[in-house]
Amino acid sequence: MSDKKPGPEGDIDPKVRNCLACLHPFASGWAGERVCPKCKSTASWRSGAMPG
Repeated sequence: MSDKKPGPEGDIDPKVRNCLACLHPFASGWAGERVCPKCKSTASWRSGAMPG
């Protein structure tokens, strides 16, 4: 019997997704990444003012 826990399934799902902030497609590295790096680099995003 192994003490190793199975890894989560479906967490890693790299694909092209539309950014929830600007709606442009970007290469998402995992299923929970829904805002593009360009939008995340804005002052609005860093201050929490941008929805998403």
